Amino acid sequence: MKIMICCGAGMSSSVLVEQMKKAARKQGDDVEIRAMAAEALMQHLQFETYDVVMLGPQLAFMAARLEEFLKDKGPNGKAIPFEVINSLDYGRLRGAAVLARAKQLIKENQK
Repeated sequence: MKIMICCGAGMSSSVLVEQMKKAARKQGDDVEIRAMAAEALMQHLQFETYDVVMLGPQLAFMAARLEEFLKDKGPNGKAIPFEVINSLDYGRLRGAAVLARAKQLIKENQK
């Protein structure tokens, strides 16, 4: 499972990513989680795909543009699931909650 967390400069999300990785290890999940600045994300997604992309709440204004961009970037031309992270989970660094939501989005997308 590959998860991309996108934020303004890639800094605020790095601590959240560490909390998510800790939760994944505790649950026995094989997961790759990366944080990336929004400005680099779209270029990066031209070369690598993810199972889900989650956007920091401070970048909610980019949601429509990113959703449009992701609509055909997944396997077999499908959309990569995407969501703005809950602001309380993000601000309180609730890695387990964000990981659970990412897994739920992936599962919903596989239907």
